[in-house]
Amino acid sequence: MRRGGALACGLIAVLTLGGCSGDDPDTDDARAETTEVEPPATSSTEQEPNQQPTEEPGDAATEEPDDDGRADATILLAEVARQYPAPNGPSCRSRPDDGIYCSRDGAARFLLRDGRQVGVDDAEASLDEAAATWVVTLRLDPAGTETFARISRRLAGTQTQLAVVVGDVVLTAPLVQQTITGGLVQISGDFAESFARRLAVDLD
Repeated sequence: MRRGGALACGLIAVLTLGGCSGDDPDTDDARAETTEVEPPATSSTEQEPNQQPTEEPGDAATEEPDDDGRADATILLAEVARQYPAPNGPSCRSRPDDGIYCSRDGAARFLLRDGRQVGVDDAEASLDEAAATWVVTLRLDPAGTETFARISRRLAGTQTQLAVVVGDVVLTAPLVQQTITGGLVQISGDFAESFARRLAVDLD
């Protein structure tokens, strides 16, 4: 399914969706935006990227039950070093040990780096009536909030996409528009209701 840049594209928090159609990443246009409920921070620090996603000690989210008794979901966030069409189309297979992940529809392949595990307490799809578009809002757990603040601070305003990975599949790969420190992340784009609801289920 491809809507608003395909399944490999979406938005997160104050992020703008980068190209996810399987084209060369240098030619993709931004196609979505997201907003956060806090003003952007002004400081940023740069990290030396690794070749493939690796978990930083202390960043892995601890799965503890929510108030309703459910365990937090855990997603992988990683910088996109390169995006290109998958040579085998729908039969694309992710190779996590090599830092290579496929989009759900198999049309795009991503080389990822600097992966971080982040806990998600809740994900909900809703209609933004003002913008007349469907959005997905994530509520991160405390550890995930801190991790995402560091990631968004580093990537805000750059052209580096941030891949959101669940089960070795890239669900979306947006651009970060501003630093997000409050743990509320909104993903938006040209989403149909069915797409937004499915994304929320996948991230919860």
